[in-house]
Amino acid sequence: MLRSVFLGLVLASCEAASIPTQLDSGAQASADSGIIVTPDSGTSETPDSGTAFGPDAGVEPPDAGTEPPDASIPMTCTPAPERCDGLDNDCDNEADEDLIGCDRCSAYNELPVVTHWSASTSAQQYLAADQAMIYVEYPDGTYVPGACYPSFAPGLLPDYEHYIGDTWSITAIADSEANTFTRSACTLSGAPVRLLRPDAVNTERVRSRAGAVQIINGLIIDGSLATIILPANWSAAAPAGTYPIVANGFYDLNDNLFHQEGPDLTRLIALSAQSGRTGAIGVLWNGGGAVSSRTLNPKSLDQFNAVVNTVATQYSGDRHRILMFGGSRGGSTALAMASNIKGHDYTVTFVAAAVPPARVGEHSVLQSTTYPGLLAAASWTTGLGDAWRTGWTYPSCAGLPHLTGLTAPQAHLYILTGTSDPMIADLTLSVGGPAFINGLKAAGTHVYLEVGSHDFIVPYAHQVEYGAKLLAAEIPTHADVLIRGGHGARSEPGRVFSRVGLNRLWDALQTYLDPTQTGQRPSVAPGVDFYLVNRATHQIEAFARSDTAFPFTMEIPRYTSRGARFPIVLVGEIGAEWEVAILVPGESVPVLSTGTISSEWKSLLWVDVPADQPLGDHLVGLRIKKPGAASFVTIPSTNTIDGTAAIINVVEVEPNVSGGSAGVATLAGQIPGFEGTNWGISEY
Repeated sequence: MLRSVFLGLVLASCEAASIPTQLDSGAQASADSGIIVTPDSGTSETPDSGTAFGPDAGVEPPDAGTEPPDASIPMTCTPAPERCDGLDNDCDNEADEDLIGCDRCSAYNELPVVTHWSASTSAQQYLAADQAMIYVEYPDGTYVPGACYPSFAPGLLPDYEHYIGDTWSITAIADSEANTFTRSACTLSGAPVRLLRPDAVNTERVRSRAGAVQIINGLIIDGSLATIILPANWSAAAPAGTYPIVANGFYDLNDNLFHQEGPDLTRLIALSAQSGRTGAIGVLWNGGGAVSSRTLNPKSLDQFNAVVNTVATQYSGDRHRILMFGGSRGGSTALAMASNIKGHDYTVTFVAAAVPPARVGEHSVLQSTTYPGLLAAASWTTGLGDAWRTGWTYPSCAGLPHLTGLTAPQAHLYILTGTSDPMIADLTLSVGGPAFINGLKAAGTHVYLEVGSHDFIVPYAHQVEYGAKLLAAEIPTHADVLIRGGHGARSEPGRVFSRVGLNRLWDALQTYLDPTQTGQRPSVAPGVDFYLVNRATHQIEAFARSDTAFPFTMEIPRYTSRGARFPIVLVGEIGAEWEVAILVPGESVPVLSTGTISSEWKSLLWVDVPADQPLGDHLVGLRIKKPGAASFVTIPSTNTIDGTAAIINVVEVEPNVSGGSAGVATLAGQIPGFEGTNWGISEY
């Protein structure tokens, strides 16, 4: 018998011609679909050309510096044989005689790299350099609802404004890795790079006109951590506001510096002081916490302002010429700080953001196998490894009574924002909220976005809605939409922000580095460009469209289980009609549903899977009718990420608990070969 209760859908009483009783074979798209695909002569996408920051950019030696010594900075004159320790051997402060005759990329770092964590006390300790052992494994065996399955060590359970790694780093860096990092950065940029410990601030160890990039790592500023990267021509005598600032806010500070955005930002800052350029200051910031924070709590807005104040007052950074960049949390952090809704004394003039979470309230509610990355995120945020399971509520044994009894989405949202109400979070604490949009417009910020249509953790619907809001508010915005792209489709493995985004950032920075553009601000040409991820090669190809509408998609889970709950999310033009058909195993007639895309660019169908739902593959089909179209168009069921038929596989039970975020990979794994993707059907 047809189980119409499955998916909570109603069997539509439509004419046979309206909805097929068998799902399409996926052979071809409709002839009147208006699709034009131009694979750019079969070549994959290449980064923007003509930029000095591209992967093939040449390097050149840094300027030696000709500025007289700054009398306010005490100099130590110690005539000695030439050496590679980074200490000047004379008082002219014009050239680094200590590097003459040495390997220009020899490391002369202050080691060890600090974490501010002490293993002996298992607590934060200034200038300590130990590895924090924060993760624990809960016992294998039968899962007991209501029992505690902590992912983190005792005393580290996350709570609102209580995040792991706020004033300490969870990543220890070996001396050899630190030296390799600076040598590599020197090789790529042509400028020596030196790591300094945070107590070098306000001492002669931070050198004026050093001829080397200086990285002051691990500064504790207003309850958060930051790293400041000074260009080789930085001068302590420079007037206030001399150097534009390039900032990124991401997770753990040491991990970000050495493994994530740090290598690219270091190179950018090194190049910013070459070929007669004025130089820029780089900032890496942990956004208020390495784990469980997403820089969504109001305090983070004040913390970033404190970081800006430090760079402006101590290093002559220009608080009104700030560029920000990042992917995922880094993207939404950049946009939130640029919006500056508290009216602090700084201005972010340009943002490059990839796949930014823009609607955190509904985002938390969508935790499901439709967005499998959100399952792991719920466990990571709450610190309780079973929070991804259907029906989970925050256990009393965790010892936080104000969280006890909350559902996983509610607890997840409260820890991040201080409210468990999705509507409040969307309106007042998300970058897509009115105050943030208005703040971005008031600042005159130009925005570059990368959008992925099949993102496994940040819904495509929210990315589309945010981009549309920016354009509607006449905020200069250019969006690159990667059809069939996931979370960081353009990026290197394990990264989110892309080389294309970095080139955009570098081009924007040139406005401030080129003396011939004095008084200009970075800008983008508003509009949307589309790209396709090739199903066979996984390469990104050019894609021409007959219109500028965001492509229609239907996001579904690849796996679910009896008793589970998940959403089907349809995204397309406002007013577009859709028809969804799901063929249950053993049935000849599909379960049907119809609807229309709302003013929020989506339709949302919640699915409650019965305890006796037939197991196995449920084939899914889709037809759409765009506004003004005369008839529906069938979207092939094979218009998935990898070209196989769109199915929802129903399994009997969720896996048992057996380790951190247990079962997430088994139940809702990513599509093989397509990192960061979810499952569903795309218009193209």
